[in-house]
Order: sequence, then structure tokens, then C-alpha cells
Amino acid sequence: MLWKLVKFLVLSRVGKPTLVILVALVILTSLPPLLFHYNKETSLTYSYIGIFFTIFFTLSPLFASQKGSSIPGIIKSDVDFLFQLPIDSKELALGLIISNIIVSSLIFMVVIITFFIPSLGLLAFPTLFLLSLIPPSLSVITYSLPLKSRISIAFLIVLWDASALMGNPFSPLSMFFGYYEGYFLLALLDVLLLYLAITRFNTVELASGYFAPEEKEVMKSISFSTSTPFMAMLIKNLHFLEIGGRSNILTAQTFIVRRVDVRWLILVFTIIGVVFLVLLKIIYRPVVNPTVINTTYYTIIAYSILIPYMVMFFFVISAFAFEPLWLYLSIMTPLELARNYISSKIIAIEVVLLPYIILIGIAEGPIVAMDLLIGIPLSIIFVISTSARFYPVNPAQGRVNMTPWSILLGFIFVIPVLGSVAGAFGVISLVIYLVFLAIISLPFMFSEGYWEKTIEMYITMI
Repeated sequence: MLWKLVKFLVLSRVGKPTLVILVALVILTSLPPLLFHYNKETSLTYSYIGIFFTIFFTLSPLFASQKGSSIPGIIKSDVDFLFQLPIDSKELALGLIISNIIVSSLIFMVVIITFFIPSLGLLAFPTLFLLSLIPPSLSVITYSLPLKSRISIAFLIVLWDASALMGNPFSPLSMFFGYYEGYFLLALLDVLLLYLAITRFNTVELASGYFAPEEKEVMKSISFSTSTPFMAMLIKNLHFLEIGGRSNILTAQTFIVRRVDVRWLILVFTIIGVVFLVLLKIIYRPVVNPTVINTTYYTIIAYSILIPYMVMFFFVISAFAFEPLWLYLSIMTPLELARNYISSKIIAIEVVLLPYIILIGIAEGPIVAMDLLIGIPLSIIFVISTSARFYPVNPAQGRVNMTPWSILLGFIFVIPVLGSVAGAFGVISLVIYLVFLAIISLPFMFSEGYWEKTIEMYITMI
């Protein structure tokens, strides 16, 4: 019965073509690192990168919605149909979690197996499988907890995971530094989380929570008097930015957007910038020996570039989905709407990141600062334009579907990030990267036909 339930859950949500694409991508991304041999220093660099992505992916459910829709694999049809079937609650919970593991482990392998194999070899595959159990289990365990409790849990797990960087052998990620205790602790953590998830799973509470979204009072109003369309969008974006993301790994459907005060974002990025400044100027100076310090130094530089790009992606991935397009189109053409919308986003995000970029420039030099200052606006144009057309969020349902096409398209978004990291290590590489990024980004700001079809697609989805 359990196997039939898992098979139904996977195939009814993802489908065979998507599974075939995922398996093929796992093979393609695994072959290069398996065929090439790495020295100790290179493997150590990949260990740092692997830990970074592990923490990012495994803890993402803690920041999703606090209602039933935040549970990976649970959608409205489950509440209407699946929860009504005479299936034991524990078996249903186990089926949902196992089906999630099948898909999420494939996704994890596609995205980060390249960074695991140089450090872990063939053990990278079972390690990623164990890690893929953490998101669905944590989602079930924390779905009814308040935000402060979620943050506390996230902090404790991050601290435990990150302690591997300090040489702690009793960390679930210590296997990246040669400690076999990490495998045992990761498996033990999985067993504990799975047990808690199954015992806490309650279909009645989930169903009632699914239809009871949390309501919050509007604290202040924004004045748009005597504003042009561009200024109205800019004023809104300078007050708050929308951060969007999927809270449903299995189906990739539930898309949640949170509005965050710009002042808090500026403060957070300023603090992060200070941390990088201290790490690069005081703790890990680029000395010649030992090589571990060199590896750590350049890994931190890579992190300092990756983080703003990843956050930028969450700022713009939900573009146009939750905007009053009918109101905009009454006073603007689709091209004018796109230009005003994208330009206002660029200015607001640059305001948020400016203190961070200044601090990174002090810590790493003007090349990295210019990389971020110019590369991020061009990347915003590219990501908004491509995702809005080829990977749209359904504004009526807040959903984005996982298809073979959407998976392949996701690799396009890697172009700005990898180019930015490469461009930060030399003037020539930076110029080449920025020119290339401008060539693939700026034409979107002048194509009237492209935006007419894109906005029309959003209108018909409502």
C-alpha cells in the first residue's frame, strides 16, 4: 500500500518526462567530477562550497509559510481528496515524505553533486540522499510553530552544520573534512527528524490550517500623489521588496511571496558586509602559506559574490505575478510597463546592496565592487525578462509548475552567477563578463513584441 501511495504521489505531481530529465541531468553532472582527479587543496575548496549549498537547501523550509501549504508535497487536491481517504495518518505522512525524498534528492544531485564528489567520492550519492530527507521532515515538524521558533531551530542546525568548518568531528557535515562520524550523525539526525515528522503529522490540523491564512494589519500607508508610473513603482519598492520562492519542493507549485521592509534589508546586508570585511582583512589574510588559508580566503570571496546574487534572484523571480497589471496597462504600453518595473527594481535593490558593495570593495578591491555594482543590475534585467516569459508564476494561484522545460531553463539563471565569480578575479575577465551580460540582457529593454506577448500571457493566466 505504501509503495502504491508513493508511486501515485510522485507520478501525479512530477510526471515521467520530468523524472527522466532529472535522472539524465544527474548522470551528466556526475560524470565530469567522477572522471577527473582532484588534489587535496581543490577538494577542500569544494568542501566549503558543498557545505554552503547544503545549509541553503536543507533549511529553506523553515522560512516558508506557517500554514499547511508549507509542507512539501501537500497541495489543495490532497486536502480535498487524499486526506479524506481511509489511510492511516502515519502511513500518509511517510508516503508524502518518501515521495518528496525521491524528487528532492534528484534535484539536490543535479544542483550540487558536482561539489560533493571531489570531497566525498562515491559516498556523495548516499550523503545527498540522507540530506534530502531533512527538508520534508523539518517542514512537518515546524509548520505550526511561530517564526521565532523556526529561526531558533534554523540557527541551531546552521551552527551545528557550520561547526564542521572549525574542525568539529561531531557535526553532520564533518565528512567533508575526513571525519566518518559525520555519516553516522547525519543518519541519526534523519532518523530523529523522520520520527518527529511522522508523530506530528495531523491531517485535520493541516487541512484547517491550509484554508486559514495568517492575516496581518497594515502598519502604514504609502503616498503616491503626483507621481509618474515609474516613481509610483519606485516609491513602493523603496518601502518594501517582495521576496519570492517555492515552499513545495516535490511539486514546485506553491509559490510564496513575503514583503520585507527595505530598512531591515539594508541593515542585514550591512552586517553581512562587516562580517566579510572582518573575515578577509583580519582573520583570513591572503598569505602564501599555509595553503588552507589561501583556499579559505578565496572561498570566502566566492561566497561574498554568490550571496547577493542568490538574494537578488529571490527578489525578482516573482516579477509581475502579483502586480495589478490591468491598472498598469490602462496608462502604459507593455514595453513601458516592463521598463518602469525593471528599472524601479534595479534602483531599489542597488540601494539595499550599496552598503554591502562598499564594504566588499574595501575588503576585496574595486574589481569585485564593480562586478557587483554593474553585474547585478544587468542580471536583474536578464532574470526578470526570461523568468517572466518562460517560467511564469500563476498570479491567480501563486503557483509555478515543474516541467522538463522549466528544469532545463533553470540552468540559464546560473550564467550571471558563474560569470560574476569568474569576473571578480581580473580586469579582463570582468570586462568580458559584463559585455557578455549586457549583450544578453539589454535587448529585452527594447523589444516591444516580446513584452506584449509576455504581459498578454500573464493576463490570460488570471
